[in-house]
Amino acid sequence: MKQIIKSIITAVLLLGSIITFFYGVNPQTNPHENSTEMIADGVTVAPFFIANNGQIDKDVKFYVKGSQYSFFLKASGEAITRSIYKEDSAITSDSPLPGVETAQAQTVREVGFTQSFVGANKDILPQAGERAVPILNFFNGKNKTIDVPTYNNFTYHNLYDGIDLTYRVSKENKVKYDLVVGAGIDPRQIVMQFVGTHDLSVDTEGNLEMKTCLQTFTQLKPYI
Repeated sequence: MKQIIKSIITAVLLLGSIITFFYGVNPQTNPHENSTEMIADGVTVAPFFIANNGQIDKDVKFYVKGSQYSFFLKASGEAITRSIYKEDSAITSDSPLPGVETAQAQTVREVGFTQSFVGANKDILPQAGERAVPILNFFNGKNKTIDVPTYNNFTYHNLYDGIDLTYRVSKENKVKYDLVVGAGIDPRQIVMQFVGTHDLSVDTEGNLEMKTCLQTFTQLKPYI
């Protein structure tokens, strides 16, 4: 399902601003817990972005991987989030041992969605930023990709006219992105579309919640 949301920043910024978004995922939502804390605890990633030198799908330009989720970035700011969801359950056991009637089983599923920017300039490729320390090698059967660089950040320059998009990993190993709005540029041209979610809502603290069939993904409200 496609969901579209316009930027909640509606005023024209005369001096230029940076609009920052945090990214998170909550496999389970407890209404008695603080949502900001759940987000902060829920998503940790490798502290760098990996350049795609041919080791994965050619449409992906950069990606970042965590223990339970991956984040792939394509042209013009299109981002694909994939999360591993694990669910424990008790099943009837076929064990021949006496007294063993049930056993624990774990179902592993993948869930995610795609975020894109409606009306953005076409074929804008991300430009690598500050180099990170790791250099990676990938081996897949007879194929190998060596000396793959990693980065702390990268930028889509002029995603919209006068607006740049920068992705980075924070000191807490959380994915963040900044929309850098130039002086005199109207931020209302920023429109985000989400495919793969069945519900979008803004909670009482101003955070955007994106519900899928298994998980609730959250972007904390932007700050300027």
